Amino acid sequence: VQRVTCEHSMAHLRCDEGLVISIHSADFGRRDQSTCSFGRPDSELRNTECFHHVSLIAKRCNGKNSCSMRVSSLVFGDPCYGTYKYLEYLFIYFYNESLSSQVLYIGVIRVQTALYGRRNREMCSEGKPPRQLANIRCSAKDTLQRVKSRCNGKQKCSIKASKSSFGDPCRGTYKYLEVAYVCLCK
Repeated sequence: VQRVTCEHSMAHLRCDEGLVISIHSADFGRRDQSTCSFGRPDSELRNTECFHHVSLIAKRCNGKNSCSMRVSSLVFGDPCYGTYKYLEYLFIYFYNESLSSQVLYIGVIRVQTALYGRRNREMCSEGKPPRQLANIRCSAKDTLQRVKSRCNGKQKCSIKASKSSFGDPCRGTYKYLEVAYVCLCK
């Protein structure tokens, strides 16, 4: 699910009982002149090369059923003074059964991206030794195709995040399955 929250507003994320939030990506700043532009002077909308990646929302919201956060330069830093900014974030919901198994849950699924491996040291890192988190260029081939074939067009799907499902692209690295998708109306 992709959302945008304008500066000086609250970002609210909430999911159904038994589901938890997982932030896929988040950027704070401005990429275009139209988003969050109502009532703003042109001078605050001109700089569209103004954004930076933020991890605070993931730290605060990942693994929770609901989460709220103020969107402001005081919270995320100011990548471009004088420009009116917004928070653009992509997140998924999954059942809180275990870290090794995620169940996608919403309308009709269309998978956008999928990764089985590791691309950062923070995701699914609690209690893991640093050597298992060091390789952040680890991804199994054909993950996207496997997830698409299993989930696209369905209302829900279940995929075990394991070597038996995706192989072992990097021995000794603790891996996770990260999926971004959109919900399509029938």
